[in-house]
Amino acid sequence: MKALSPEDILDIWESCAALPLPEKALFMLKKAFPDEAVDTLSSLCIGERDRRLFLIREAIFGSRIEAVAICTHCGESLEFELSIFDLRAQDHPFTFAENYIFHSDQVEMSFRLPNSLDLIAVASLQDQEQVTFQLARRCVDHASFNGNENQEEFADDLLHCFSERMIELDPQADLLVNLVCPLCGHQKQAAFDIVSFLWSELSRAGKSLLHEVSCLAHAYGWQEKEILSMKPVRRRAYLDLLT
Repeated sequence: MKALSPEDILDIWESCAALPLPEKALFMLKKAFPDEAVDTLSSLCIGERDRRLFLIREAIFGSRIEAVAICTHCGESLEFELSIFDLRAQDHPFTFAENYIFHSDQVEMSFRLPNSLDLIAVASLQDQEQVTFQLARRCVDHASFNGNENQEEFADDLLHCFSERMIELDPQADLLVNLVCPLCGHQKQAAFDIVSFLWSELSRAGKSLLHEVSCLAHAYGWQEKEILSMKPVRRRAYLDLLT
């Protein structure tokens, strides 16, 4: 994995601003893993994609994560702290097969796990059931219900089996965090999306870098490339001299 430079962070911030989250995630991977083919990165299952995004996040911002959620019971703001080591399902690359077979008393199904291209294809859909249904259509190679192969007639059973098996096989793709409200004691599980969280952090970092470049260029006449090539400690020292 390549360490992202200030130039890389600015490029991510500038290039990804208008992209949906799945495309943002893929762009980040391309930056951090430039030696891997785009097709390889695109075909990673979502859990392996997210495992790599956690590695990127740790390399730039460290292993501690501070986040905020809202209590759905009383509206209180919940500040909580997490560790990447707790959120990452495993430290090594996921070993995922090209195809999986699922059998039950009634359903027989062969399928693969969703990847970035699948999420990009359904990114415009708002209804979660439709998202799952379209993912199933893309990922399920063959399915039958009591011998019936007309998937439209057993769509609910197919979606249920596909969703459950997907979570079992790729737990990193569906992270839930247990939260307790300090005000009312309400407990809930909240989804943690590393893509949106990392994008928010990189976006703030990109804007901060632009501010530093603007201040130093105005004060000293340096070019952007010169300023970004400085180590962060030196840039901050020059900024401190201006205050």
